[in-house]
Amino acid sequence: MIPTGRLLVICLSFSVLTTKLVGENIQLGLRLPEGFEVFEYANHEYANDIYTMTTDPKGQITVAGRGYIRMLVDRDKNGQADQAIQFPNGPLDGAMGLFWENNTPFFTGDSGLHCYRNENGHLHADGPAKQLADMKTGGEHSAHAIRRGPDG
Repeated sequence: MIPTGRLLVICLSFSVLTTKLVGENIQLGLRLPEGFEVFEYANHEYANDIYTMTTDPKGQITVAGRGYIRMLVDRDKNGQADQAIQFPNGPLDGAMGLFWENNTPFFTGDSGLHCYRNENGHLHADGPAKQLADMKTGGEHSAHAIRRGPDG
């Protein structure tokens, strides 16, 4: 699990690219406000060609790309992933949207909205994905992000 402050740094670092900063703090080609840092959580061996990223209920990073959804695990708690666990097999065309609700990951891909069962909250799906709705996926003008609406 990444400490909240570090995850915030990763997310905010991209929003400051066009901001004019006093006293430049440049790391890995990014201009950052003082007190912020950039670091590599996982290299290409663990997370290559990522389409989407989210956190699971335990705060672990979950990434997806063509043919995979992976849990990036920091077992030694040093702030860097030291293992990537393939959660399910697929989705074939990649998950463009990814969202956890309790122990259930939902994703858009393979022509619909799907979910995997994960009854015990472990790092593997309890079987194949269940398709909840048909929709266009896999392109720039297709279904992407998944969020919980204000009505639940």
